[in-house]
Amino acid sequence: MKKTILMLVCGLLAGYWALAGTNAGKTFGDLPEISQMFLQKYFPDDRIMRIKVDRHNTHPYKYKVEMDRGVYVEFDGGGDWSKIVSNRYPLPAGVVPKPIIAYIRQHYPNHSVRILEQNVKNYTVVLTGGLDLVFDLNGRFIRKAN
Repeated sequence: MKKTILMLVCGLLAGYWALAGTNAGKTFGDLPEISQMFLQKYFPDDRIMRIKVDRHNTHPYKYKVEMDRGVYVEFDGGGDWSKIVSNRYPLPAGVVPKPIIAYIRQHYPNHSVRILEQNVKNYTVVLTGGLDLVFDLNGRFIRKAN
């Protein structure tokens, strides 16, 4: 009986520790200030539905923000955006670097950016219709990803 109770308590504690600080009760104020300013500037009319905080060994935190109009933004531990997804609307022009916008307008005038992802090497852009494009950090086209 003692062994069963001990296992139950250990299981509950493990579950609590796994969930503690990841989702429960996260608010706009829990985001880094730079993330808050980004959301206020580019998505002022979107209402935040959920904020999730993931902790990883390689990244101390990753913030995931879901908004009511189908927009999803990921921020790294420092508060800089790493991925923006818009399921219903084109991304705001100010979010996408100007050289990338210029390239897309010239080569894909009937498409808009639905996903924008950045890492230390490049930007990956997914256009309406599912076309993936890769650009360097200066916004110069590198290749089609698919």
